[in-house]
Parts: sequence; structure tokens; C-alpha cells
Amino acid sequence: MKKIMFVCNGGIANYPGKIGDVLVSSAVAYFLRKRNYEIHFVTNEIMKEFLRKTHDFSVSSTKKTKDLEILDTKDLETGKENDFIFILKQDGNKEGDFWEKQLLDYGVEKSKVYRIGKLDIFSENGKHITEQIISEVLLFLKEERWGEEIYPLLNIGKERKKEKIDYAIFPFAGDRRKWLTNEIILKIISRLKGKISIFGSTKEIEENKELKEEIKKFPNAQINADDILTVCWKIVNCKTVFCVDGGLMWSVIAGLNWLALKNKISEKEFPFFKVIIGKDISENYLPSSSVWRPLLIFKDKAEIINEKQELRLKDIKIEMIIKE
Repeated sequence: MKKIMFVCNGGIANYPGKIGDVLVSSAVAYFLRKRNYEIHFVTNEIMKEFLRKTHDFSVSSTKKTKDLEILDTKDLETGKENDFIFILKQDGNKEGDFWEKQLLDYGVEKSKVYRIGKLDIFSENGKHITEQIISEVLLFLKEERWGEEIYPLLNIGKERKKEKIDYAIFPFAGDRRKWLTNEIILKIISRLKGKISIFGSTKEIEENKELKEEIKKFPNAQINADDILTVCWKIVNCKTVFCVDGGLMWSVIAGLNWLALKNKISEKEFPFFKVIIGKDISENYLPSSSVWRPLLIFKDKAEIINEKQELRLKDIKIEMIIKE
């Protein structure tokens, strides 16, 4: 059995992303694991335990230093034992260059180490990021692409107390340029009938105190700083999730995929996702919708709003999101 080591702590195309990047990369690792490759996956501390509980391959994490994250001695030793090492950072990336140097200095053969990071994330109608990664990996493995679907998974554990929610909103992301404007959030809330929950981290909510105050005007809406696993269980049976392309969206979809794969929820119980995207402030596109579209087991359960990214977020009309 051939052994593969992946090193991915996020930022796979020189673009910020600690959660979504790791989930799509681990989906590629899972795809190869099912092909009978032995996998070792090195990721960031945030995602380590999530992946350990989800997959049957070994998972470890990078070590934080003052300037960057580095490989642990155990992972350098593991690198020696592997046939292929894929570093998901492009040449010239400070961390990726350092990891490669660590491996080579430890005695890992250079012919085993491959860099995958020169990915096209901005082209309209570009290949999905997972297909770009797997194409590069299979090229080095000298394998052909087989027809199985690739999608992220996240083991969300034992069922928690369900809370009846009709609609959910994930307005935040690591990149603030992706955040929904307060105006559009409030317009979405005002158009919906039923219980609405807005989710974000404590930090994101505290940074948007104005939104927090405005939501108090709506008796059917609340804003929550729940952990990822709690959010997943809360939105099972939710009708629609309005969201941006961010770590919470990717985590929840991965969690729901896991439930569907284990036959714990049906397609009917799987919420519909409306992913709202726009241009960035400099008139350049944010990562392309075709490259970063969400990967759901039930493909028809998602719609991209402003798919061609012709409008900035602040210019998107409520009628594009909720049709009368």
C-alpha cells in the first residue's frame, strides 16, 4: 500500500482560509483513502480533532511559532516513511518553503516532495478547487481520475437537542470582504415568516454590535455564537440557509453530508443553501463561484446568488435572494 502525506493548514492558494481549505483538501485525502492509499494528514490545530473523529486516516497538526506554523519532529519522521508528500502551498509561500526545507534537512528525498498551490481560484467557469487539487495529485501518482464524487465530511457526533429553526443566516467569513451587509441581513429577516437564527463567532458578533441591536427589533429572530457542531444539529430540518462562502458554511455542509452518508437525515431534511457572493472592493473578483461552489451530497440543494459576480455585495437586491 502506497503512503501519502498531505500538509495543509489552510491558505491553499495564497488566499486566507483555515477551515474551508482544510475541508476540501481532506475530501481529496478521503477520496484517495478509499482507493487504498495510506494517508497521513497534517493540518492546523483547529481542524485536527474534527478530522480525527471523521476519517480513518491519521491526523496531526503543525506547531505554532512566533512567525509561522512548522512541522513537528514526528511528522518529519513520518515524511521519511511516505512515498509521496503533498504540500498544499505554492512555491514562494513562506510556510510552504519552510516545510519543504524542514523535510529535506531531515533527510526526506526531494523526489518525494510535491508542491500543490498554484491553483486558479479566480477564473470564471474554472474547475472546482477539489478537481484542480486531485488532478495535480493524480498526475504525480500516475493515476487516472475515477468517477467517484468528492465532497467534504465532518463527524458531528451524537445527536444534540434539536431546536426548531425555519431559517438560518451565516453572514460572516474569515475574509471581511465576504460579509453580508447589515442592510441585506435585515431585509432577509423582514421578508421571512418563521423562526430565524443568525450564527457567527463571539468575535464576529461583537464586532457588529449595530446588527446585534437591530435584530432585537424582530421577535422571531435571534443571533447566536454557537460552536460548529451545535449549529449543524440546530439546522437539521431548517428550510433555508442564507450564507456567504466561509468556514461556517463549509463546516455545516460537511456535517450534513456526514449525516446523509450515515443515513441519519434524508434529502428532504437537508436544508437548502442560498450562497450569496459578490465582487471585492477593488473591482477584482473574489474567488470564483465555480471554483468554490459548495459540495453537497444532494447537489440540487444549493443556489449561488450573483453567480457571475457582476455585483458587489452592497449592490445585491433582496429580490435576487428571496423571490416573491
